[in-house]
Amino acid sequence: MPDRTLSFHRVSLVASVVALFVVTALGVSASPAAGQPATDAAASTDSTEAEHPLWRVTSGADTLHMLGSVHLLRPDAYPLAPTIQHVIERAEKVAFEVDLDSMQAAAPMMLGAGMYQSDSTLQQAVSDSTYALLQSAIDTLAVPEAQVRKMRPWLASLMVTSAVMQRSGYQMSLGIDQHVYQKARESGAEVVGLETLREQIDILSAASSGDPDAYLRYSLENLSASLDQVARIMEGWKAGDVERIARVMNEGMDEFPAVREHVLVRRNRNWIAPIEDLMQDEKTVLVVVGVGHLVGEESVTQMLRDRGYTVEQL
Repeated sequence: MPDRTLSFHRVSLVASVVALFVVTALGVSASPAAGQPATDAAASTDSTEAEHPLWRVTSGADTLHMLGSVHLLRPDAYPLAPTIQHVIERAEKVAFEVDLDSMQAAAPMMLGAGMYQSDSTLQQAVSDSTYALLQSAIDTLAVPEAQVRKMRPWLASLMVTSAVMQRSGYQMSLGIDQHVYQKARESGAEVVGLETLREQIDILSAASSGDPDAYLRYSLENLSASLDQVARIMEGWKAGDVERIARVMNEGMDEFPAVREHVLVRRNRNWIAPIEDLMQDEKTVLVVVGVGHLVGEESVTQMLRDRGYTVEQL
């Protein structure tokens, strides 16, 4: 039987890190996090000319807002711009990628999908050279090899990436999802999901199934480049520069088109119907998904435009 001692914090952090690159969110705990940013009442620079990772979708009298999330942030990302904070505070119903009230089920579900249940091991599943790269990475990060030996390659990839991100100052507790979720709990806003937790974990697993060795090797060989990529995504996010974000996101997807299809494009298509239902809701609705889903030619925003909705970046 696999070692089930992997903590919920590590599993959830692992899952959230992939969100920063391929924009998937699994890692938001169901309780207020230490380090949660203080109130955003302190002023930040904002103007009517500024653009934010925030969109208004309208059709006749129906309106909702969509906020592009980054799932791990550093403290200097706060306070949020008043335009963004105003939309968050007005929301009576918030739709995340998954219903964040269900996150207590994330750890056992993710372990079930991401760890070998038989006598198989990670070392048997990848080449000797890839496993040597992994050993070097976990030695540097002071992660015991016993903790990864039963992981499938995709989970090992996320675990190493998450540890690197954490050492670089990025915190899950400061992610936009966590911030909005806590605001929703405080205000009593309804929380829903665009997909189920099971669906999201299956997507993570399937995305790397074509060549798991190559997937893990690419992650290990590009840890430093990934941190640079995150920094550039953050620059674009703060400036509301959707073209920059799309450009950086596409860099990492070119190597693995199946990942792009599974994690971004297919999910974008699947979300259109529930978003259209939310457009009809009587409550003031805010949709919060990874910013990578809202930029580019096959984004949710473009798909909604193609269906006749007016989509305006604020």
